[in-house]
Amino acid sequence: MGYRRRVQDEHGFFLIRAKAGMNPQVIEAFREDGTRLRSLRNKPLQAIHAKLPKRQRVELLVRWQGDGQPLCLRLSVSWNCYHKTFCYLLTNLPAPRYTLEMICRAYKWRWQVELLFKEWKSYANLHAFDTENPAIVEGLIWTAIAAAALKRFLAHMTQLIVQVPMSTRKVAMCATHVLVLQL
Repeated sequence: MGYRRRVQDEHGFFLIRAKAGMNPQVIEAFREDGTRLRSLRNKPLQAIHAKLPKRQRVELLVRWQGDGQPLCLRLSVSWNCYHKTFCYLLTNLPAPRYTLEMICRAYKWRWQVELLFKEWKSYANLHAFDTENPAIVEGLIWTAIAAAALKRFLAHMTQLIVQVPMSTRKVAMCATHVLVLQL
């Protein structure tokens, strides 16, 4: 909890996936539709784990007692039907501005950002720069980003036109072979 407390103390925000074994005190509990779950309040998370609904996401206001002041955070809990487990997202983003739906959507988008960075790192040859000139490095980075955006655009447009699922990763991998042959 030390890292999360330091982020919060510095007025920063976070949205992270939490582990199932944690056991904070549940202060408040709400279903996704806004219904307050009074039976889940003022109990440790592990004590109410079996009572968590699987058909709707649940938002819990939780508290950890640690060194000094308690740390209060929002915990989003949703059931993953495929893996048959709960997924926990922990955040300190303010509830009125960031709804449960927004929190879950932001976490899903995070994965898309991770994939994009992986694509840039793996298939845009960003590691192959052989210069110390910052202007050239910046130009090469922007060129790699523009090429990645173009490849993603072409993949999505092809998918729309041909009506066949298209992997942006595979397009990124093969585009280097096509472009090299054209040069």
